[in-house]
Amino acid sequence: MEKKTKWVELGEICEFQVGLPVSLKDQFKENLNGYLQPLIKIGNMQETGINIDDLTWIDPVSFKKIKNFVVYPEEILIAKDATIGRVVLNNTGRKLYFSQHIYKFKPNLEVVNQKYLFYFLLMKQKTLATLKTVGPIPALELTRLKKLKIPLPPLKQQEKIAKWLETFSSLERQLERQLERHKTQYRYYLNRLMRGGQMIELGNVCNIKTGLSISEKDIFKENVDNNLCPFIKIGDLNNFGINIKKLGYIKPRYINNFNDFTVKPGDIMIGRVGSAGKLAFNDLSYFLFFSENIYKITTNKSFVDQKYLFYSLAVKQQKIIKTKTLGPISILTLTQIKKLQVPLPSLEKQEKIANWLDRFRELTENISKGLPKEILLLKQQSRYYREKLIN
Repeated sequence: MEKKTKWVELGEICEFQVGLPVSLKDQFKENLNGYLQPLIKIGNMQETGINIDDLTWIDPVSFKKIKNFVVYPEEILIAKDATIGRVVLNNTGRKLYFSQHIYKFKPNLEVVNQKYLFYFLLMKQKTLATLKTVGPIPALELTRLKKLKIPLPPLKQQEKIAKWLETFSSLERQLERQLERHKTQYRYYLNRLMRGGQMIELGNVCNIKTGLSISEKDIFKENVDNNLCPFIKIGDLNNFGINIKKLGYIKPRYINNFNDFTVKPGDIMIGRVGSAGKLAFNDLSYFLFFSENIYKITTNKSFVDQKYLFYSLAVKQQKIIKTKTLGPISILTLTQIKKLQVPLPSLEKQEKIANWLDRFRELTENISKGLPKEILLLKQQSRYYREKLIN
């Protein structure tokens, strides 16, 4: 097979079509009359494919030679600017129009299989992102894209490789759909279970404190001598947890009242300034210091389950965000936090609800278990075989 495989430039086997220029006045958010046609913009090009939930609509009668700007099922698009080099396949099963910020590949199907070409381009995503012009508004440089070389075995071999890789992609899509169903169920039960019980203001059942005021010069990027302590800033609160990848570190020896300024395992945090209302739970096994832009919430565990309280606040997060004081910098005041109300059933019922939601959340969010882990492993396998088979 290796002897028959030849390397050719993309420009030798593909033509490229830039998309349709459409002014804002010719774009519609809805297809109210039923005669408009869908237009793909850069924002619709996602890593998982084309997102058709937020399509723009156009009237084809308003444009000349509009047939040149159609992307049919199984055809390939590449982002010309913004997310430069992102590649998607039209897997929607319908014809769509595409905007001027996108190129369409028009391969010679007598020498290259379209799916094989797509998987090659997926493998080269990082390289494609570098093929851009220099300037205030970078864009994909077509001349450099055309010079990118692709290995071309015989057409039948390309088809076999494409079918093999499509098996992985199909499994990924199935698992992702299953995961989305579980997430929908999780959101449903989260809202459903947080009903019943007496409504109590947080200020009556919680201890709420702000963190340390520390200048940037006193925060270190690494714990080189292993004598520093981790420090959470508001930017480290992520997806209802703590992002430990970019944690800062501080010297603890000058700090009085350690307990007031540390977040222990099981403590709840909520953003005070900037990303006010952002919520997180300390799932880690160790304590961390936290900044003055964060509130720490603790409870009397004899009648309030901390995890149950976290889920109660998660249901109300959008309401909490709307509560904040608006201005140049949004702030969630201590008074506003204390006046938030949550339903409080018996402690036994709180614990049951929290445990049930924990299991559901782990299934949908924990990348070391459940569906997220399966999807991650499948993607790693897919990348491995893609590189092996195509190279």
